[in-house]
Amino acid sequence: MRSALLGMFLIILVSPAAWAQTGKHLAIGGGLGLTNYTDKDFSSKNPSVSLAYRINLKTDAKDGWSWAPKSGLGWSRRNTSSDIGGLRTPLGKLQTILVMAGIQRGLRQGPWQVGFGVVAGAAIHKFDVDRAARAAAINVKNSIAVKPEISAWYDLNQWFAVQGSLSYLFDRPKADTVTLGGPNTTATWTTDHASASLGLVVGIF
Repeated sequence: MRSALLGMFLIILVSPAAWAQTGKHLAIGGGLGLTNYTDKDFSSKNPSVSLAYRINLKTDAKDGWSWAPKSGLGWSRRNTSSDIGGLRTPLGKLQTILVMAGIQRGLRQGPWQVGFGVVAGAAIHKFDVDRAARAAAINVKNSIAVKPEISAWYDLNQWFAVQGSLSYLFDRPKADTVTLGGPNTTATWTTDHASASLGLVVGIF
């Protein structure tokens, strides 16, 4: 909840923001983010450092409303635990690569822009078992993820832009667990989470 509130605050600070840095098709930079998982079995370090980027097909977009394609690339590595015998027990780390695409509706006004969009695509998972849980083998299958997002940009000049975003990722992969001397189990993991971020990008070309 705190992550969501902070994300809304960031949006208010920088929105509406710029649709694209003047004359730049690609901008790359970095940012800080907060993540809040709905399931207590998953957690990540807050704040986290992440890659920030912006792809703009048109550099001469006019003010007003418009539709645009939207990408959703990402990588995360989250701590995973489970309640075993009343104790919170670490299981390992779940690594996820997101490759998604979608569409966005954006409003541009001078150097300001705010966008509302949704992306969907593949969530590629890999699980590394913790040493304390070596008695179990866990295989997390790939899944389909969906992420609605509110994003805001402000162009400081033709090279630099500030970005803020608030999003929610729906991702529920199947996990097969094999334990020594015990039954094999299959469960659906709820890795849904809200994220808020603030970053700075620089135009490349």
